[in-house]
Amino acid sequence: MTGARPALALGPDDRARLDAWAGQAYPEEACALLVGTGDPPSITRLIPCANIAADRRRRFEVDPAARIRLEVALRGTAERIIGVWHSHPNGSSEPSAADAAMIHEPDLLWLVTGIAPPAEPVTRAFRPHGAGFEELELNG
Repeated sequence: MTGARPALALGPDDRARLDAWAGQAYPEEACALLVGTGDPPSITRLIPCANIAADRRRRFEVDPAARIRLEVALRGTAERIIGVWHSHPNGSSEPSAADAAMIHEPDLLWLVTGIAPPAEPVTRAFRPHGAGFEELELNG
């Protein structure tokens, strides 16, 4: 199938959870780690994390202590950290230039939820590609 984008599944309960976290953090950015299995990866769990960025209205930074605790907990299991999620309180679900500058692990998937009440949140999926991102089909 020519032009088909790689796909990632996100169930309706997980999508609702991300929307809720984005709404609770608004007008700041929320963030979480995506846990999953397989290759291509499949999301099995979403782990909310504290955003420790200095300017949480414009940036996100996952608490490294939370990530380390999660990595330790996942040792010896089939699950692994497969990606990160964060919200954009400006309503854009497109990764920003600041997001592209934060690509330090090219194998991690990215989910971005754009939120700007009263509009409904919109979540999109991406993977690092070159100096930016390639959009993935988000099913579910």
